[in-house]
Amino acid sequence: MRCPVCQTAPCQVLEGDLAHNAAWLFSDEAEQVLTSGEWCSLFEHAAAQIREPEVSAEKVMRKRNSPDTMHKQSQHTPILPSKETEEFWIWVHCPRLSEPSYDAEKVGKWLVFVPVAQVDAAWAKIKEAVEQGRLGGTAKVATAKKSPREVNSAERVICVYTDDWTDEYEVRRVHAELYDLGCTWPMSYKTDKDTLAGVYRHTGYTRVGVYRFGPRDAFDFKAGNYVFLKERTEEQMTSHSPLRLTIELVPQPCWYSNMRKVVPRSTWDTLRRQVYAQYNHHCGICQARERLHCHEIWHYDDDQHVQTLHGFIALCEWCHHVKHLGLAGILAGEGKLDYDRVVAHFLAVNACRLEDFEEHRQQEFVQWRARNRYEWRTDLGKYISLVPQGEDEQRLF
Repeated sequence: MRCPVCQTAPCQVLEGDLAHNAAWLFSDEAEQVLTSGEWCSLFEHAAAQIREPEVSAEKVMRKRNSPDTMHKQSQHTPILPSKETEEFWIWVHCPRLSEPSYDAEKVGKWLVFVPVAQVDAAWAKIKEAVEQGRLGGTAKVATAKKSPREVNSAERVICVYTDDWTDEYEVRRVHAELYDLGCTWPMSYKTDKDTLAGVYRHTGYTRVGVYRFGPRDAFDFKAGNYVFLKERTEEQMTSHSPLRLTIELVPQPCWYSNMRKVVPRSTWDTLRRQVYAQYNHHCGICQARERLHCHEIWHYDDDQHVQTLHGFIALCEWCHHVKHLGLAGILAGEGKLDYDRVVAHFLAVNACRLEDFEEHRQQEFVQWRARNRYEWRTDLGKYISLVPQGEDEQRLF
C-alpha cells in the first residue's frame, strides 16, 4: 500500500514489525524508547495508512488499563518498583470503577517525583488508595528497568491519572489526597495531550504542566478555602502579591559568619530541635512534613553594613535550596542537584509564573552584587549568649 505521506510503497518510515503492528506506538516500550519527534513522525505515517482508526487512542485504550497488563503484573509477588526489571511501569486500576473510554484530549496525571529509596513505600500507599477509589482510577510507577529517557537516576516518577484535566475540582481533590498520603515531594500536573506532543523540559519547554499546586493548596482545599483558577479575574492573575518563598543571597564577606559555625555542635543540635518543634515538625513556608533544615533569618543594614540575626525557621530541603539559590546553582553545575526542581518548587509555593521567578532572581542578584562591595560586621543579637567565651570575635564580628 502506498503511504499518503511519503508517497512510497511500502512506506519508508514504517519498517519491520511496526508496519504490521502500529498499535505498538501506544505501548510503554514506545513511550520509553522513542523521542517525541520520532513518535510523531511514526504516528503520522501509520495513521495515514489505516482506513479505519485502528491506531486511535480509543481503539488501543492505552496499555495502562489493559487486562493483559493487569493480569501479568498481578502474578509478581511482591510487585515492588525497586525489584521490577522486566517492565518499565507497574500499573494499578481501581476495580470498583468501570473502565472509561480513553480521551487523550482530556486525560492528565499528577507527576510525583519520589527519591529511589522511598519509592516502594510511596507506591504501596498510592496503590492501596487507587484500589480503594480515593484517587483517580489509574496510576503507574517507574520501575528499576533502565529507561533510555531517564533524567534523574536518584528518583522515580509516580503518575496518578484523572480522566478530565479541565475538572479542576477533581484535580485538586486528588492533589489533596496525595498530600494526605505523605507525598510532599515536588509534583506537577500534566495532560496526556502534552505528553504525546513531546512537551518536556529536556526538549526545550520551560513550562511543563497545567497545574502547580503546593502544600498550602492542599490544606486550603480541605478547608474549602480556595478559588478555581478559571474563576480568577485577570487582575488577580496578573497582580504581584507578596511572595511566600523568597531568595536570600548571603553577601560573600558574610559567608561562614553564622550561628552554626560559632557554637558547639551540641548547642546547635539543641537549638535546631527547638526550632523544628516550634514549627510542629513542618516546613515553616510550604508546610511539607519531611527532613528539615534550620535556616537562620538575617537582616541586612545596607547603611551600616551589619548583618543581624533575627531568628530561625524550619525549612524543607527545597525551600532551603530556593533561599540559597546561588549555592543551588553551584550544586546543579556539579551535577549534584536538579535546578529545575528548585525552580518548580518556587513556582508551586508562590503560585506564580516563570517570569515572576526570573524577575525576583535578577533583583536579588543585583542586590547581592552591590552588597559584595562592602565589608560586613555580624551581630548575633540575643543569641550572643550561646557563643562560648574565647570564640574568635575578630573573625566573627
